[in-house]
Amino acid sequence: MKAGTKQKLVYKTDVIIGIRLGPGHRTTAGPRIACLDNVVYAGYTTGRFDMIIEELFESEDQLFSFLSNTLGKVPGVLDTEIFGVLRTLKINYDWKLPTEPRKGGRDANTRG
Repeated sequence: MKAGTKQKLVYKTDVIIGIRLGPGHRTTAGPRIACLDNVVYAGYTTGRFDMIIEELFESEDQLFSFLSNTLGKVPGVLDTEIFGVLRTLKINYDWKLPTEPRKGGRDANTRG
């Protein structure tokens, strides 16, 4: 998908949500959250949040329902912070992993 094409799709509401989980809930709440409808990305993080997820919705009403009736009812979710994506500048689904691991923490093309 190219930048700016989101508006042509049925999904008009794109949000990223930072989630704080209660102690001991990472291994139980994380997989439950990752499997929820509309979640297109889920990852454990360091820093302020325990997880970051991205969701796509057809409307703000769907987002409201997700926050009120779905995510808010997952055991272990303590707090959330929602970031609305106003305009997508880049989406790259064609990235590839390096073919060989780096040696000594340096890129193979780096000299010195």
